[in-house]
Amino acid sequence: MLQNLDYIPLRLAMAVELYRSGEVTLARASEIGGLDIEAFKDHLSEKGVDRIVEVSREEIAEGVDRIGKYRG
Repeated sequence: MLQNLDYIPLRLAMAVELYRSGEVTLARASEIGGLDIEAFKDHLSEKGVDRIVEVSREEIAEGVDRIGKYRG
């Protein structure tokens, strides 16, 4: 019978694929993979998986405005 540790690589691989396909969020994928979010981000980087960042045009415009205010 397999021990729980035997499932870790499989769970992590499944989490990466679910995240890569956009089926789950970063937070959910890290839960599935059994890692905290920062460790999962590192794992994605090691595997060459780009992180998905969804930012609206409004959020970008707000950020540009905020930077403009700081620059004076």
